[in-house]
Amino acid sequence: MVRPLSDEELPAELLRFLKDRFGSKIPTAYRVLARFPDLLFKFVEFRDEIMKKGRVERVLKEKIALKVSEVNDCNPCYVSHKRKLEALGGREDAEDEREKVLLEFVEKAVLNRGKVDSSLEKLLRFFDEDEALEVCLVVSLYMFLNTFNNLVVKNRSFQIH
Repeated sequence: MVRPLSDEELPAELLRFLKDRFGSKIPTAYRVLARFPDLLFKFVEFRDEIMKKGRVERVLKEKIALKVSEVNDCNPCYVSHKRKLEALGGREDAEDEREKVLLEFVEKAVLNRGKVDSSLEKLLRFFDEDEALEVCLVVSLYMFLNTFNNLVVKNRSFQIH
C-alpha cells in the first residue's frame, strides 16, 4: 500500500540508525515509517525500552512478540521474531507451566482485544505486577506493529530491502 523508502532515499543518519538496529535487513514497516524520521526515532527508542529493559527475560518477550504475530497473522513480524528467538536459544513452544500460562494469556489478550478476565489472575501466579505490566506492554506493542504492518505493507510476506 505505502511504498517503503530505499537505502538511496533514506537520509544517511537514518540509514545508519536503522542498520545499527537491524543490520542490512531493515524490515519493510520501518522503511515505511521512515517517511516520518522523527517519529521513527522515537518509536524505535520506545520499542527498545520495552523489549531490551525490564525484569521479564528477553527470550520471553520474543515469545510474546511471536505469539501476538502468529495470532494476528502478521508474517513479517512472525518471521523476524522467530529468528530473534532462535538466536537467543529459545523455542517457540512453552517450556514450562509459567510459559504455558504466559502464552495462553497472550493469545487470549490478542483474540479478545485486551479483554482477559481470569487469564490475568493466572498470569499473576507466575509474574508479579510489574512483570505482568511488562507482558502487557509487549503484547500492546506488537498488536500495534502487527496492525501497522497489515495496514501499510502491501506484500505481507517478509520483505527485506
